[in-house]
Amino acid sequence: MTRAVLKSNAKQQLKGKWGLAIIVCIIYTFITQASTASTSSSLVQETDKIVITLNIVGWLLYGPITAGLAKFTLNLARDKESAKFSDLFSQFKLFFKLLLMTIVINLAVVLGTMLLIVPGIILALMFSQSYYILVENPELSFVECLSRSASMMKGHKMELFILELSFLGWFILSIISFGIGFIWYMPYYEMTVTNFYLNLNKKEILDI
Repeated sequence: MTRAVLKSNAKQQLKGKWGLAIIVCIIYTFITQASTASTSSSLVQETDKIVITLNIVGWLLYGPITAGLAKFTLNLARDKESAKFSDLFSQFKLFFKLLLMTIVINLAVVLGTMLLIVPGIILALMFSQSYYILVENPELSFVECLSRSASMMKGHKMELFILELSFLGWFILSIISFGIGFIWYMPYYEMTVTNFYLNLNKKEILDI
């Protein structure tokens, strides 16, 4: 399936659901950005404590909320009427698996990036399907999800990398518009990469 088809499908799936998708993505961004909160040295020590607390909370919530976003986009892609705002908070039942998976992925990417930037990118692409896999297969361990993602992405990492690069123009426009463009960019991007996963997963099933 070509990039054009993946993007066209994303637009069709978002039709009539843009408002809901935008709200879900805004809440997702607000929560996950807590893990990267920072403060300047000129602020008081109490503010530093608040920021550290936000960082911890953000890290704890990142896995379940990211998986929740995956659940929402998967529902929207398959049957848009089944997609609900509550999907975003539906994966806390897998909290510990998601926490461990998030730690392993981020640790691997950080270490890979410290060696050279390219290994970090390769590892991020390799494990990029893990959240989708766990959402659809909650009985799997986080290690099995990482392994399946690595297996699925063999021979497809460049495809996803180029697909993500194709959103560079949208990203630049979003920055130029003082962030306003991100309101539409995020749902469009998330639905496109979800379609990438669905197409890849379909190939894996056919190859079995």
